[in-house]
Amino acid sequence: KDWEFEVGDYVWLKRLPLKQKSLMGQPYSKLLPRYYGPYPVIQKVGKAAYRLGLPRTALMHPVFHVTRVKPNQGDVPTLIEQVPDNLPTPYRILKH
Repeated sequence: KDWEFEVGDYVWLKRLPLKQKSLMGQPYSKLLPRYYGPYPVIQKVGKAAYRLGLPRTALMHPVFHVTRVKPNQGDVPTLIEQVPDNLPTPYRILKH
């Protein structure tokens, strides 16, 4: 089934049946998940393609045909703010 998505929807990206390390950081294995994501839809491109908000580490073009994505079911994922690595380290704890 071909889906219709709106900008801001979250979708799952179907894994290619070949060695694809750019999203998982591991070589292809039949034990890996079949879908990556969920990723936000950034833009509709043409009649049947969508630009996804992939992570910067993904080494692939961000536009995919509608047959390569499926809608996210359930809650929309929330972004978790990461703690910066350069926080000052305390010298010692004065009182416990």
